[in-house]
Amino acid sequence: MRFQCHKCKGIVAIDDSEFGKPVGCGHCQNVTMVPESRFSKGAVVNDFVIRDVLGTGGMGKVYLAHQVSLDRPVALKILLEKYAEEKEFIIDFIKEARAAARLNHPNIVQSYAVGAEEGIYFFAMEYVEGTTLKDVRDQRQKLPWREAFEIGQQIAEALDFGWKNQQLIHRDVKPDNIMLASNGLAKLADLGLARVAAELRTDEGDQIMGTPQYISPEQLMGHPMDVRGDIYSLGATLYQTITGYFPFVGNSPTEVATQHLTEPLKSPR
Repeated sequence: MRFQCHKCKGIVAIDDSEFGKPVGCGHCQNVTMVPESRFSKGAVVNDFVIRDVLGTGGMGKVYLAHQVSLDRPVALKILLEKYAEEKEFIIDFIKEARAAARLNHPNIVQSYAVGAEEGIYFFAMEYVEGTTLKDVRDQRQKLPWREAFEIGQQIAEALDFGWKNQQLIHRDVKPDNIMLASNGLAKLADLGLARVAAELRTDEGDQIMGTPQYISPEQLMGHPMDVRGDIYSLGATLYQTITGYFPFVGNSPTEVATQHLTEPLKSPR
């Protein structure tokens, strides 16, 4: 394991058995404390020094980190240990990074690097200073329609860019995956379920993935998808953002999913 000396900022290599113990720094000769774990503050993964925890997703944990070589903050996603030995999860994790790397657009969170080190799979991406649409909605219950539509237009432009340039389908558009930066930009994040349309037809056409409150009918039915499924999910997101209510409500994910197929939508008016 490597970590950053808290005094001189030099990188120190130690044995994992020394977690949480004081050791001598070979750079400044001072005593420094080893992080408590492989992913505690100060631990180094490849080119990145971990600073804090940002959150946990379905497949990985996201940390605020500092990229040493380019001297910039990044969001560093680490594949959860329980998945790091499963080939299919590793492949999905790498696909997420590659899908994001194909796209350079102001309304899409940019991908920086993907790799592995000592059995740790990581994905570094742009760190967005701000919050998610979900957090804003939780605080304010609902947004004025003009404000919501401004956010929606930016995400629609991101989806349009991804589709026209790579035939990319996000498959999980929802408030949690829309970042609102402090400079006013809305950014589409978390391409963990994203796939190129051709890959979906051959590999995963019969799998149902996504979030029940926002999922499109064709996704539920296991039918071939294109960007229209993402537009449906964006519509469900805007419906909730403006009204304060989910488009459909049920006692289970299955009940909610069924309503997308069978129930008329209550007018947001």
